[in-house]
Amino acid sequence: MLGIKISEAMTTVMLVDFRGEVVEEVQLPARLARQPVEVIVDLIEDIVSDCITKSGVARTRIRGIGIGVPGIVDPRSGKSYASSVFGEREIPIGTLLAERTGLPVKLEKPANLVALAEHWFGAARHEKSFAVVVLDQTASIALWLDEDLHRGASALGPAFGHIKVGHEGRRCECGQDDCLNAYVGLSAVRKRLEEAMGANWLEAQGSDLREGLAQAAEQGDNRARAQLEQQAESLGKALAHVINLVNPGKIILALDAPRYGEAILPTLTSSAAANSFRAHFAATRIIAHTLDDQLWARGAAALMLRDIYSAPWTTSY
Repeated sequence: MLGIKISEAMTTVMLVDFRGEVVEEVQLPARLARQPVEVIVDLIEDIVSDCITKSGVARTRIRGIGIGVPGIVDPRSGKSYASSVFGEREIPIGTLLAERTGLPVKLEKPANLVALAEHWFGAARHEKSFAVVVLDQTASIALWLDEDLHRGASALGPAFGHIKVGHEGRRCECGQDDCLNAYVGLSAVRKRLEEAMGANWLEAQGSDLREGLAQAAEQGDNRARAQLEQQAESLGKALAHVINLVNPGKIILALDAPRYGEAILPTLTSSAAANSFRAHFAATRIIAHTLDDQLWARGAAALMLRDIYSAPWTTSY
């Protein structure tokens, strides 16, 4: 299977075997958001072909493609509706890529891919209900209930980043106030850190903004500690909503900045406990898991494997 991860500045393609092990990986540093749809599909098609060629695996052995796109995606139609990468454009990325490659293509948000990876290969193999929270450009969640991903009536899944967690009137990119993304989303965090730490500090961190914030806090910077505390408090309040409404057995924080995860986990847990029904909180375990490329690639593999191995009467999309 091929797994494709699309982010703001990098597209990664991995060829994965049926055990979820990576066979080949190719990366393309390019800002797809600035390109027309045809150019985006051309670039992805080229990098897919490059990955297959470098792997030495015959194209006839490849069973499908799983794509992770941040934001609101519809797995039924293969369309991205609102993404930090593509913006508000409605892009039928799944359909277009299927036409180009001749392979089945399935589209998912990264949190759902990580949830599939954790269920098939990772920390949730024995869980009947769990949640995966991914914090990258925005905050998103995957809910695993009744042996499947929960999608809701719209089939678009939970809008975790738009849970209301504050009262400061912080404007979210969606146009509403005090959404979780307005407190912990990367653009919001960057704005607050520029105000608190200065533009020079912000520029020195590069793309490792959250990891740099955690390191500064470890080194005794009280400004960094205050920012971490505020972010952890907000995320903990959002998790309390999940605990009170769904009460999953486990919540997995999937973060690509492990030091940041360690730094926020104590305050986040305390905040979730303070805002949760006591019995529900006691039944939910919160853990942090490093989000690396192999984890989401295994999710892309599981996305295809569940169709290959499922019974013919399965009603899933």
